[in-house]
Amino acid sequence: AGSIRWSYGTKRNSTAWRSARTANDLPPLDELLAKFDGLRANTKEFCIKEGARLGQVSLKHPYFGDMDGAAAVSMVAFHEQRHLKQIRETLKKLTN
Repeated sequence: AGSIRWSYGTKRNSTAWRSARTANDLPPLDELLAKFDGLRANTKEFCIKEGARLGQVSLKHPYFGDMDGAAAVSMVAFHEQRHLKQIRETLKKLTN
């Protein structure tokens, strides 16, 4: 099986997000949604193009250890669902 390096964000990116304290510190919502939509489209395109090979590559996740590409893509999907739940919970608190 091939091996690829796990890559997700940079220190600069994570520091920037940690430093955001209020909605005013964040980029505009339309910009955030456009970035999200672009990343999601790229992920879907990658899965369509490389889907058959995902089980043949391995990744070393910094926390979860070795996993194949299919597991990594599944983890991304579950992580996205987690963030969606967090957004819904936050919106519910803000509207009550």
